[in-house]
Amino acid sequence: MALSAEVQRLVAELHLKEHPEGGWYRETYRSPMQLQTPKGERSLATLIYYLLPAGVESRIHCVSWDEIWLWQGGGVLDVRRYRADTEHRKGEYSSHLLGYGAGAQPQQLMPAGSWFNAVVVEGDYALAACMVAPGFDFADLTML
Repeated sequence: MALSAEVQRLVAELHLKEHPEGGWYRETYRSPMQLQTPKGERSLATLIYYLLPAGVESRIHCVSWDEIWLWQGGGVLDVRRYRADTEHRKGEYSSHLLGYGAGAQPQQLMPAGSWFNAVVVEGDYALAACMVAPGFDFADLTML
């Protein structure tokens, strides 16, 4: 898939790299404070840029901790939260529109253990910041 000139510019200017779940990202903050969790020691919180171009749907995944999505620019992103039982993850979901206007909100929460993915529903791309607390570790990511 060819990226638009604007998406290419943002990838270059923000120094983003491809994310395993789809889209582009860069970690911008990792708290120096550490805490003990049931999965081991983690940073207090982490923060990334996450850019998703239109026409790309991120993989359905689950993060062990709360993830707060903060709209940064572009169009509207549908962060889709799926039912917890594996039988329905691919079909039934609730939409959490990230952006401004038409029912979208500038921040959305995906609670710890939620199965979700994201897709741009308006515009060429959506740019978000995603904060995870306790801090994100790829060991805490499960993809469908």
